This record gives sequence, structure tokens and C-alpha cells, in this order.
Amino acid sequence: MTTTAKRTEQHMEDLADALIFSLLLKVQTGTASAAELNIARQLMSDAGIQPVPVSGSDAAKLFTVLPFARPSSPDEEPDVPFSPSIKEA
Repeated sequence: MTTTAKRTEQHMEDLADALIFSLLLKVQTGTASAAELNIARQLMSDAGIQPVPVSGSDAAKLFTVLPFARPSSPDEEPDVPFSPSIKEA
């Protein structure tokens, strides 16, 4: 790898670190806009990071208040394309 390529790769890593730090700070302080939350969501999705809600976690609490139709049995198809499941801790 050339020196220029190594510098470019390092700059990209630094940029990614700065973006992640900035997004994390905004999310933690509650100042993230809808667009910034979407960027954070897409960044996690692109990295293959998927939330697994555990009973009692913030993700599980969020899923319980979202307006998703929940099937009454495991064999029943949901009314919407996404129906989260919550794992027991």
C-alpha cells in the first residue's frame, strides 16, 4: 500500500470515528435531530448491528409502545411487515 493510500485510509478511519463520536454525544444528550438519528440507524445497519431487545431493556420498552400489530400466536402473520420479538434476559 502506498503512503498516500495509507494516509487516505487513516483519514477515513478518523472521519468515521469523529462521526460516531458526534452522533453518540447527540443521542446521549437528547439533542439528536431526526436526520441524525436516521444517520446513526443507517450506520449501525450498514455495519450489521441489529438491536436485540431484552426484557426490561430500553429497546424492549420502545418496542412495546410502537404501533406495530402483534400476532396473537406464533403462526399468525403480523398486519405489518415488522413485528419485533423481545427476548427474555
